Amino acid sequence: MCIRDRSFSARALWATLAQTGFRKAEVALSAQQAFGPRCLTRHNLRWRIGNVETADPSEAQLKGMRNGDIAILIPPKSKCDQFGLEWGQAPIYLRYHVSSAVCAARALRDLELRHPRHGLTQRETTALFVRDNGLPLSTANVDKLFKECLAGSGIPRSAQATYSPHSFRRYLACALKAQGASDSTIQALLRWKTAESLKLSLIHI
Repeated sequence: MCIRDRSFSARALWATLAQTGFRKAEVALSAQQAFGPRCLTRHNLRWRIGNVETADPSEAQLKGMRNGDIAILIPPKSKCDQFGLEWGQAPIYLRYHVSSAVCAARALRDLELRHPRHGLTQRETTALFVRDNGLPLSTANVDKLFKECLAGSGIPRSAQATYSPHSFRRYLACALKAQGASDSTIQALLRWKTAESLKLSLIHI
């Protein structure tokens, strides 16, 4: 995977974190974790294109996406709900828009086109976000990639230490709050088990 390919994966990762509130451990492997059925894979990504749902979109379908089409992500088990008893694995619907500043559906579409995976076996055995060598991202890889992107963002070096991949969860919680979403809705969407966790994230609003 070349540097340009890497940017496709990074854009998809950051946009997905910003619009789903996934934790780092939900999109990447810890040092002790082996890739397996509980990990986020290409099979967790489905599509509704032109009112047709598909788990294995063709190139023509992806290239023909229009505003209002939807990427559907089935979340992996989270650390606070390891057996899916609290929030289950309710799908997350990400609306496609051709020009939105942050659009996970568009970034994931681009990733699918750049690195196509077809058939149940390929999609189930390919991590949604991968390293340069095609292997699943580790949490250490995510931290390193985040620091590299932050260094090139123009944010003063003195302020960079205040940000981490977890900042995307706070961003989403704050954005939802600013749009008038109730605390219970935000808690459910970000899959927090307690209201106290939500309050900690909104403390600076």
